[in-house]
Amino acid sequence: MTLRNFVGLAAAFGVAWFGGLILGEYPFDGALPVFGGFLMGVSVVGAAAFVEEGEDPPPWVVVACAVLAVWGIWRAAWFDAGAQGELFGLVPQNGIGPLPGVATYAMVGAAVGALIRLIPRRRRDPALEEEEEYGDEFDEDDELR
Repeated sequence: MTLRNFVGLAAAFGVAWFGGLILGEYPFDGALPVFGGFLMGVSVVGAAAFVEEGEDPPPWVVVACAVLAVWGIWRAAWFDAGAQGELFGLVPQNGIGPLPGVATYAMVGAAVGALIRLIPRRRRDPALEEEEEYGDEFDEDDELR
């Protein structure tokens, strides 16, 4: 684990914590929590990727960010349930309501939003960019005609 990974995870934790506070202010009904969960996942892994300075974070960092994003959504749903709710919708002993059912879908959205970063992206080949820039001046062996 490098220092960049550690700082990236710390930044991801901060985004998940703050995002949970913000999303906890809104009611958990309709499609807003699911969309917010997806954006939470993208934002949390984006914070870790920002620290990596343009490089893709290692897969284990992306998975850890997915867990942090799910935690942030759980925290938001917990606040929405009165800050005393239960994780799987069980009725708590103190009479405060359970977590809303859409919270589960929001947590799945957060995990998908974060784990989407694991999909390999197509990188542009620098040789293709050079060929497009100069047109047909170069042949297959990169020699002048």
